[in-house]
Order: sequence, then structure tokens, then C-alpha cells
Amino acid sequence: MSFVQKNPTPLDTEENIARRVHSVSLKRGQKNPELCSVITLMGIRQESDFWNPWNRKDPSSERYDHDSESNDGRSVGYLQQQNGAPGEDLGDSPDNWWGPMVCRMTLECAVDTFQDRMSEDYQSVRDAWAANGIVQRIQGSGVPDAYAKHWDYCWSLLRRALATSPTPLTPVVPSPVKPAPTVPPAPVIQPNPGHRGDPLYLPELLRAFGVSVSTYTDAEGVPWDQRGHGDFGVIDYVIWHHTGSVNETDEGIAHHPALGLAATGLIHPDGHVTLTGSGIAWHAGDGIWPGVPRGSMNQRSVGFECAYSWGPEELHNPWPEAQLNAMIRVGGAISWYLQGTLPVDHQLAHKEWAGADNPIHNYQGKPDPANLDMDWFRGEVAKVAAAGPTNDPATEEDWMSNVNADRLNKAVDKILGGGTMPEKWDSRSIFARPGGVDDTVGMELFIDANAFNAWVILGAIAGFEPYADDVRRVAEEGPAEGTFAAEHYPENAKALAQAFVPLIGSAPAALQAILGPTGSLTDPPKKSAKK
Repeated sequence: MSFVQKNPTPLDTEENIARRVHSVSLKRGQKNPELCSVITLMGIRQESDFWNPWNRKDPSSERYDHDSESNDGRSVGYLQQQNGAPGEDLGDSPDNWWGPMVCRMTLECAVDTFQDRMSEDYQSVRDAWAANGIVQRIQGSGVPDAYAKHWDYCWSLLRRALATSPTPLTPVVPSPVKPAPTVPPAPVIQPNPGHRGDPLYLPELLRAFGVSVSTYTDAEGVPWDQRGHGDFGVIDYVIWHHTGSVNETDEGIAHHPALGLAATGLIHPDGHVTLTGSGIAWHAGDGIWPGVPRGSMNQRSVGFECAYSWGPEELHNPWPEAQLNAMIRVGGAISWYLQGTLPVDHQLAHKEWAGADNPIHNYQGKPDPANLDMDWFRGEVAKVAAAGPTNDPATEEDWMSNVNADRLNKAVDKILGGGTMPEKWDSRSIFARPGGVDDTVGMELFIDANAFNAWVILGAIAGFEPYADDVRRVAEEGPAEGTFAAEHYPENAKALAQAFVPLIGSAPAALQAILGPTGSLTDPPKKSAKK
């Protein structure tokens, strides 16, 4: 359908609409009320996306509560129902399929009519395509296969709605011949390695793993689950990318000027994930992988872009911990859900599919995601997948929480000054040598660096020759190979050392000049002669 106008907010939330639909299923005494509700919700989501539009081609619809306007034929309401000529009430005629306007514009009545038209064989439905057939027989859509993609989402919606219902559902009046149906506890999301089709499960799945997630709807009102270059079949890979800029936008991924939908989602530096499209995205491009024919990755993989800056001036830019933790949780969630269909070793970097890390051929020279060891990354993803869902929100420290006990004890030993730690961290000092650590201050990170730098420079100025040699060495050669300073700030370190070379050994002479000709600094004071 198409909208002419939408109010700022719909008449009701998706969750409450799901509760109201389920209340109708219970009132009707459906043999499988949950399945009946899901099939109904699939129709509503495809037809109106939970809006209740009127249509000026059947102007009587404007008299009833509405939140939007549609121009799809004469269709109105949540299920886009239309009868005969505009405004015509056909009474008991078989052409009066949907009933009077008041029924078509009222959710409960429209749902009751829909379910009255539902064939009894709905109870045998076990998958999305069978459910699609049930809805299509009622709706007669010009896009007959459009309902299947809503199967997972509508199950998730109903479970969420029933689990969080603020008030009891309408009580069931028992029939004299059969007991009132009961509502079972809402099940939690479960692995589904047999899933086929678009990954509409992603919002619920990622939230179950503690990921902050939202879905993108563009300025024209097109939501994420209606965007893509075609529908998925089997999804058995995840491809990881970086954007090259922290300023990438959701719109830029959803509507790339050259690619259209350029990724399934965008992971922001703060760890928030925006799902930009549910269909096939053009993200992988030309490439090859063992078992995957050249150029075929887009059709079988979801792709995640990460808003991360990298370029000539940022070659060693560290990954934000919140973003990295979200990436690990996203990867772990998908491998947990799809199990053997998408094992952890099917989580690939773009540089592995289409860059120098490809074992067969480098087709594009892709470097992304830069500064990310994919073997380490897959190891962290595997831990999340093995642990399963958690309702705990993601935190910046989570990916570091798996430090083994031995290493943790050593760290505590070091912080508290214990003597049992057999190994030490590399110093950050510009004067450090590989394997050598200065133990003068704290944890020997940047505090150590600043303290050790000052210690060496003061010693050199005082004329202490080993420290003077260190200053000359760094001034001439830069920091020693294999040290933190050599990797992160070699030129600045060299310039700093060069500035102090002229001052080496100058402290004694400077003090002599200040104190005057009083003899050796170490001689005892001379006694004055008595007069």
C-alpha cells in the first residue's frame, strides 16, 4: 500500500495491537490462538504496518478514528479492506466481503471478519510460506508472496506483547462444549538454524544479547524491513566492514548514492546498532572464498558497517570499546541463532573476502575492518555464542571480562605491589628497550612513561652517563624497535630527546654558576680564621 499522510504517532502501539488481536483470537475460541494471532498480524503488518488509514476514495472512512491516509484503491483500515463501490453497503450480498465501514475501520471487528474467513487448515501451519498461503487466500493481494517475510517478526511481537501486557487480556467465556483456551507463558527466542528469508528476527535477537538496537525508517516512511535488493534465502555468512569515518549516518547506509542499501546495519562508535535494511544489501562486492563462488556473497550474507575512522593520518586508530563490544555481541547473537548454518568461522572481514587476507585471490584490495585481528574477534564472538542470550545491557568493559584468573591475579599483584608476578607489561616510555620495564611507578602504563621520561632526562642533565646515552640514542635513532613508543609516537619522541641533548651534563655547571666559586660541591665547608 502507499500512504498520502501519517499523523506524528499511530493510534496504538504494535504491542497493544498484538494484544487486541490475540483477544479476538481467544474470544473466538480458536484452537491455536497464538498461531491464529500471528497469521492475522502478518496480514496487518504487510497491509498497513500497524497504521489505521482512511481513504478519500471512500470518504465515509474519514468519520472513524484514523491516524493516516491511504490512496491504495479504496482500501481502508488495518487490513486494507474494501467493498463494492465507494460507500456502498451491500447488506447480505456475498460481495460484501468485509462488512460496513465501521467494521473495516475498527480493529477488533476487522480482525474478527478476517479470522472468520480463515480456513481451518491454518492449524497445520508450521512455517512462513504456509502462513503466507493462508493470508493470501483471504486478502487476494497483487503481491501474493509478500506476507511470508513477517513470520518471525510477528511471532516475536506477540510473545513480547503477551509477556509485557499491562492488564489482563479479555477473559474467555467458556463454551458449554469445550473449555476456555489458556495463554501459555511466552517463550523466549530460540535458535533456528533452519531459518530462510530476510532476517526479521534481528531486533528481538540483538536485544536478547544486550545490544542497543533500533530500526531505520526513511523520510518517505519506508521501514527497514521493506528495503533491500531482493529477498534472502539461506544466510550463512556475516561480513564485517568499516566506513572510514565516524560520521557515517544511517541514511548514508540505507540510501548510498551508488549502492542503494549498502549494509544490513550500522554500528555506531557508542555501540548503538541501527538496522537499515532486511533484504539483500550490496556490501561485499567482487570477491571469492573457499566454498563461495566469486561475486555471490551479497546474496547469502548480512553485512555490518562500523562507523570507524581510518586513513593515512589514523593508521593505528584504536577501536572504541563500546563499539567493539557491540560488534562481538552482534556476531555472537547471529551465530547462536543460526547455529551450524552460520558458524563462527563464517564471520569474515571484508578484507578476507575481497582483500589481501583472501587465501585465493585479492579482487578489490579491501583493508577493512582495519586494526582488527579477525582470529581474535572470532574467538570473542564464539564466547558470546556459547553463552547464549543475556538481558544485561552491553558495557564497554564486557569484551575484556574473559581475562583468565591467572592473568587477573597477576594484574592485582602488580597494582598492589606484590612480588609474585613473573612477567611484566612493556613500558610506554620513549627510553624503554624491548623486554625492559621500569618499576618505579604504579602499573607502568602512561604514568610510568611520564615518570621514567622525567627520570632519564633529569639523570642525563645531571651528567649520569647511562641516562645520557639513552637520550642520545633516542635523539639519533628514535625509540627502540618493539616498544610502545616506537609504534605510536616515534617522531615526537625523537624530537623531544633532541631538545635535551644540548643540556646533557649541564646541571653541575649551572649549579656552580649559581652558587659561585665556593669549591667542590662535595667538600666540607671551610672554617673562617679567627681574628
